[in-house]
Amino acid sequence: MMPDNVAVLPGNTSIARPLVKKKAADSFEFTEADWNMFFMMGIMMIILPSMFAKMTQPMNSYAASMSYDGVHDTRHLLIQPDVMTPVDLIYNAPHAPWVFARIENNGPNDVQVGINTTSNMFTVPAGGFKSIDKRGARDRISTLFFYCYPAQTAQLDVLGEY
Repeated sequence: MMPDNVAVLPGNTSIARPLVKKKAADSFEFTEADWNMFFMMGIMMIILPSMFAKMTQPMNSYAASMSYDGVHDTRHLLIQPDVMTPVDLIYNAPHAPWVFARIENNGPNDVQVGINTTSNMFTVPAGGFKSIDKRGARDRISTLFFYCYPAQTAQLDVLGEY
């Protein structure tokens, strides 16, 4: 007769299983594995909140940059002929996208303007203006592109709000 902790596998191979103590129904003992698990749970409860705080910091700073403050930013630009002039609002001051822009062209020539891209530019005629309102929109004004055709220049007053 074989002991209870030995199992026979096919091929007459026998392995010993660990003996499991029978416990009374009303008692419970913590094993070393139980204590290790409790210790690791405690460590995780200490470490995880600090990890989540570090992970959400970039999202919080992005959300803060996307918030509307109502601050005005005025720029006076002289657009040179045949040169694409970008005005980056994220990597340069004010480091926040605009929600509103008013572009006034004081002449003497028309200017091409692109919002966030140069692929969809529109014309602001000499002596005219154009307003772009992105309040409530998902995308904001992060870069403005200005272009004058060869032998033409333009002076612009750009009012932005962020």
